[in-house]
This record gives sequence, structure tokens and C-alpha cells, in this order.
Amino acid sequence: MRSEPRRRLDANGAYMLDFTEVDSTQDEARTRRMSGEVRLLGVRADYQTRGRGQRGATWYAPRGEALLVTYLVPAETDRPDSSAMLSLVAGLAIARAIERITDLQPALRWPNDVLIEGRKAAGVLIERFIARDEGAEPMDIAAVGIGLNVNTTEWPDELAQTATSIRSGTGRIWSVMEVEAAVRAALMETLRFLREASPAQFTERWRRYDQTIGTRYITSVENQPVIGIATGVADSGSLMLRLENGDDVEATSARHLS
Repeated sequence: MRSEPRRRLDANGAYMLDFTEVDSTQDEARTRRMSGEVRLLGVRADYQTRGRGQRGATWYAPRGEALLVTYLVPAETDRPDSSAMLSLVAGLAIARAIERITDLQPALRWPNDVLIEGRKAAGVLIERFIARDEGAEPMDIAAVGIGLNVNTTEWPDELAQTATSIRSGTGRIWSVMEVEAAVRAALMETLRFLREASPAQFTERWRRYDQTIGTRYITSVENQPVIGIATGVADSGSLMLRLENGDDVEATSARHLS
């Protein structure tokens, strides 16, 4: 039987829940919010038994060495580009948090991979759901799942050349809770900026960290897989690609190949 979570209150009475172990922070946060925990900010765990990343991939995270967290935020449904922008928001917030607490210079690879010295340190999974609270209008919620390598220094063979961590970049051990506080503050700040700024202003801030240009991606055009080279990120948050046949397209879903 798993232990009860520790509750951390903020100044407004909302709270984070800290678990030693869960199946998935995404599932735990969604279940609790749909069960009526309207003040829940998010769920963090030392370890996940069934954590997942983009397209169902497993996120490698030894117990206690990574920030494994899901934050619950409004899904910004009044914007037609809300899903793409939320993806960019999460990556930008992680990069800014790392930059603020370390001497590192993180970079971003569309849509939300966070890189340190060219290697992946963090990834994001965004899933949306509808919360139907008694006496209130249905609310569109985004579960922003973050996996950030904090203190991991040893990797399985398949990740040894592509993964890194804050510890590897700085040469010192970090408090996961300190990193979580920095990421949460940066996420809330970046969400406020998204609401106040134009799409062009927001994307311009994201581009300050961008290392996407020149990366090969696979996407779909008219239900057919195509490969292209990234030429930039549009103001809408979509990826701009030049295909092998010379055509230029914008993609809202694509997977990087190199």
C-alpha cells in the first residue's frame, strides 16, 4: 500500500502533492482534479512505475534523481493555437528555470525538448481533459507533465549519447525540491506572459533559446509521412519545415530525427 502524499500549501490556499511513488503523475493529477480537488496545483513524485512521455515513450528516471511532476493549468481555449502554445510555454519555463538557478545556458528544440550542451535534459507531455465541478461550467484543463533530469549521471546504452542532467552540466548535486519551485514559478510567469503578449511577442521570447533550425523532422502531409528540415518556428507556434521536394510547410505535430 502506498503512503499518503505530503501536501504543500501556497499563499492562496492551493497545494502541491508530493508522493514517494505513483503510477503516473499525469494520471494521479487528472484523477484527483476530476474527483473535485479544485485547489490542486499539481502532483510530484520521487518515482513513477508507469511514467510516460510523448507517443507513449518511457521516461528513464531513477528513484529520487529527477523532477517528475504534473501541473494543472487552464487550457487557454480562447486561442485557436492553444495546444501548440502550451507546449512551447512548458519548454520555455523549464529553460528559464534552469538558467536562473544555474550558470548553464539551456536551449530548446521544438516543441518542448530542453537541451543542455546539445543533449536532452527535459521533456514535456501535455494532455487535456474536462473537469465537471458541481455547480460550475465544465473547465478545459491541461495536465502539463514534466520530466527533468536533475541528478542522474548514469544512463542506459540507448541514452548515453543523447541525455544529460543539471548535475552533469554543473558538477554538483541539486535539491529536486529547489528545482521544482523554480520550474513552477517560471511556468506561472510564462503563462501570464502568454495571456498578456501577442503570439509574435511570445514566440520571439521562445526563439531566444531555439536550436531547432537544421533539425530533421518527420511529419504527415495529406496522410503521408514526409521528412523535412526545420527552418524555424512560426508565430503561431507551429514548426516550419522545408521538405525534401523543396516545398515549405507548417506542422503542428512532428518528430525529430536528428
